[in-house]
Amino acid sequence: MSSSESPVSSVRFTRAGPSHRATGLLGWVSCSLGAVHLDGIAVRRTRDGHRVLSFPRGRGGRFPVRPIDDGARLTIEREIFAAIDIYEGGPR
Repeated sequence: MSSSESPVSSVRFTRAGPSHRATGLLGWVSCSLGAVHLDGIAVRRTRDGHRVLSFPRGRGGRFPVRPIDDGARLTIEREIFAAIDIYEGGPR
């Protein structure tokens, strides 16, 4: 994959309601990652103000869906946050 190709595409963001936002949950993302579609990725604000993704788990937490390492997580976060315009400036 060239540096101009994004591994993440078809990003959609659903904003959380005010009560969830007050707890740090900003909303949910669905996207394609290569040939895989991911849904239900939570976008959260940590107590220190950083934005992070929380990846969904299967029933009972048995089949976690998550990046394979920290580098992959950072790449996916950067791509998703850029697509929904909250990486630096906060959600619209």
